[in-house]
Amino acid sequence: MTMPSMLFSITSLCRHAADWEREDDARLLQTFGFWAAHCSDGLLMVIIFFDTSTRLCCFSDADHAHDPRDRRSYSGGVVVILSDKGTVAPLFFACKSQSSLGSSSGETELIAADEALGCSADDLKQVYESASDLKSATTVARRGMVPCILMLEALGTTFASKDFLLDASVAIVVIRRGFSMLMRYMKKTVGVVFGVMKGMVEQLDLNVCKCPSDDNVADVMTKPLEWSKMYGLLKRVGYYSER
Repeated sequence: MTMPSMLFSITSLCRHAADWEREDDARLLQTFGFWAAHCSDGLLMVIIFFDTSTRLCCFSDADHAHDPRDRRSYSGGVVVILSDKGTVAPLFFACKSQSSLGSSSGETELIAADEALGCSADDLKQVYESASDLKSATTVARRGMVPCILMLEALGTTFASKDFLLDASVAIVVIRRGFSMLMRYMKKTVGVVFGVMKGMVEQLDLNVCKCPSDDNVADVMTKPLEWSKMYGLLKRVGYYSER
């Protein structure tokens, strides 16, 4: 797994590999410098046995038109198991450049949520078929947030709650309703079907919740942040650093 603190930098650099410019050299040098300074960082998993207060937290976020060259937005997703007793188990980190241009921040947030929830029938089938083989199941789970959740359920894991956390109020309202008169065009323009998103949330029994922007861990996956803020978010999901 790529260090979550470097995932956005690597993704944005790879996106411009075919049209590399001088400024990318500076960004690459900066990325190498960060890696050299934080090569001893890592992820810590703490499991408290017989902890009945564990909750599955699925964070989703997007940064509207961040890329200065083509105005593309970035989607980010994080899945982690947390509890008040100290259980911390980071499971999934994702950073992806959106393929379509979002006309508003609400639209990009919905695209990010759809990418987090999107899952093909083949993925679902393979999760259940490989549940007895942890290595195969883990490989499938890396494809997205939903396969990760289904893998855990197929292995018999239970949670006190399962929360889908977003910081955009418009995205929360649309997902809960499964319809938006003002944004219904997204079905044709970007292929996002709100009814399917609502159905997926209900099928997985996810609680769609409001998450303050300052507490949304997926924010690290969508934009460059100052180290103090980045570490403040990542340490909540098991990230540790000696610096």
